[in-house]
Amino acid sequence: MALVVTLVGLSACGTTVGRRQSADASGLGQGLGEGVGGGTGSGGMGPSAISGSLGASGGSAAGTGVSATPGALATGESGGGVSGPSTTGVSGGGLPSVSIPPGGTIELGIATYSDPSAVGESGFEGAPDFNGIQTFGAMVSYFNAHGGFGGHQVDPIYYQFPLASTTAYATEEQGACADFTQDHHVLAAITDRPSFDDVLTSCLGAAHVPLITDTFGYLSQSDLTNYPVYFPSEATGQRVSRNWVTGLQREGYFAATARVGLVYCDFPTFDAVLPSLQAAISAAGVHLAATSEITCGSDGDVAPQIAASVLKFKSVGVDHVLLMDEGPVLTLLWPIEADSQGYAPRYGLNTFNTPAFVSGNVPAAEFHGAIGVGWWPWEDVGPGQWPAPDAPASLCITVLTQAGLQVNSAGGRAASLWDCGMLEFFRSVAAVAPTLSLSGIASAVNGFGTSWVSPNTFRTQLGPSRHDGAAAYRDFAYADGCACFQYTSPTLYPM
Repeated sequence: MALVVTLVGLSACGTTVGRRQSADASGLGQGLGEGVGGGTGSGGMGPSAISGSLGASGGSAAGTGVSATPGALATGESGGGVSGPSTTGVSGGGLPSVSIPPGGTIELGIATYSDPSAVGESGFEGAPDFNGIQTFGAMVSYFNAHGGFGGHQVDPIYYQFPLASTTAYATEEQGACADFTQDHHVLAAITDRPSFDDVLTSCLGAAHVPLITDTFGYLSQSDLTNYPVYFPSEATGQRVSRNWVTGLQREGYFAATARVGLVYCDFPTFDAVLPSLQAAISAAGVHLAATSEITCGSDGDVAPQIAASVLKFKSVGVDHVLLMDEGPVLTLLWPIEADSQGYAPRYGLNTFNTPAFVSGNVPAAEFHGAIGVGWWPWEDVGPGQWPAPDAPASLCITVLTQAGLQVNSAGGRAASLWDCGMLEFFRSVAAVAPTLSLSGIASAVNGFGTSWVSPNTFRTQLGPSRHDGAAAYRDFAYADGCACFQYTSPTLYPM
């Protein structure tokens, strides 16, 4: 029960919110949901000398929950296209769009967790020991001292989400939105907190504030279509679903004799994406032998639900299990319970399951034969298979290391580059935007094409009909010898 309380009370994905619940909010924050690659690795190259303040300075922080001033691209598979967001963002709303004059200071909203160190203290292997204020603060200070953001200084407006809280998730998101749009007038907002509803996106959209978030989870294409939202290094749930199933099928996961089951949390954001996943499974010629929806937002309910789900799958002979998860809630608890019942199906996973993290916290026998597809190496595999950092990643690693953060320790790489990548994206946008305004930001993103280099994913593609940037994935599989997940080939497949 202690494990259940830690994961669900301090959820991997920020806050576990069931669609039929009052959205009790508590989160594991950056510790699990925001990057838990695990292990140690060598840092990349960077500037020979970093000048300026590297501490978490710039802006001010107040109390918890309140405002604060490798390989060739494979052919034969389509990444899939969908109609995308408008170039001007959301129509309507009660507030005008913010526009920054030449030489003006940019107020940038940053919604992040207060202190993920509790994750490391929980006993899980592979959790970072720093928070978003530290990573964002160090990078803002460095960028401000080295040319700024398109020549402008940034004043970060921090809104801190508590790791554990009884406040409704939606209430906390409304609080962040009010701080950014009423107490302050931010040009844009960044958050590393996964979302289980559209409260923050719709509230900011109504105020014409673009949101940059590489949040973990199956966020829908509708979030990008209806609101000025950008996932620079991530993919929508619909694209993930199609490519997840396509990749597993190509790898031979769906054998003719396989009896496949699907387990998923009842997060509200899954409602729009689940049909896409089910359609992709059906298109692959697979009939689901069993499905199981878990109400992931209640400490008391999760353990018996998962126990019943495992027993059901075992009883009907399911031998292949897909875990539709946002971070490692189900991907930890379900296999651990399966192991206790002497049941070891073959799992099909993707980056959202945080395979590098769960491999160090789940009995090894459970992941024998597990395979998947991944587009974030820091989340997919251990340090031995991390690619050499590209230029943006190298800069982040250098600056944050000099700020005293353990970015090459267990979980540190993924957590730090998650935040740094979103900030680097905003800096890239500010550098080329014709105006620092809602429409100027959209124009900049729409013109990136494949040119923006992410510190987190293999390749990106952005444009007028695509504001989710992740553009390629690799196959991975569990290796019994190291009890870890490894990429199985250098081939990059388009997504």
